[in-house]
Amino acid sequence: MILFVAIDLENIIELNFIQKQLKNKLENLDLNLNWVNPQDFHITLAFIGKIKEENLDQLNLILNNIKFYKFKIKLENLELNKSNNIIWIKVKSDELEELAHKIKEILHKSLKLDNHINFKRTFIPHVTILRIKNEILSQEEYKKIQNILDQINYNKVTLAINEFCLYESKRDILNHLKSSKYHKISNFNLY
Repeated sequence: MILFVAIDLENIIELNFIQKQLKNKLENLDLNLNWVNPQDFHITLAFIGKIKEENLDQLNLILNNIKFYKFKIKLENLELNKSNNIIWIKVKSDELEELAHKIKEILHKSLKLDNHINFKRTFIPHVTILRIKNEILSQEEYKKIQNILDQINYNKVTLAINEFCLYESKRDILNHLKSSKYHKISNFNLY
């Protein structure tokens, strides 16, 4: 099983609104776009990776013992991450960063993943809206995309966060899609 811990944002109307605007504006560009299903909108807090199914109960117990308070996040800027051609919305919240750090620290110690690269990666809180599958984009394409992003109007809403979740990531083999499908395994309430 490939697992990760995240904040579920599947029912956020503002994210759907942003994605619809982007679809309308990007459809005329010659790009290979992979849109995130709105049901899969989330903020990854910790990517765990492959875990044997028999370790799932232990992992759920570890995550259930994490105590953290409810908090708020704010949707910020719509950006193109040039290093991996992802369009995302940055998210701002000191508490979100604290929670991500706490989860990574506890999982790191509990699962004894000393050299697990994903636990060392810098946390950049964001919600992925789409992936551009073109291998190399020209400077002109980057400029066109950035101009489109600058034209998208949306409210930088504040959202209440009451829980975090454990997800499984699976490749969609039946539909021959080159993207993953996410299945929520467990929810963990914040206090």
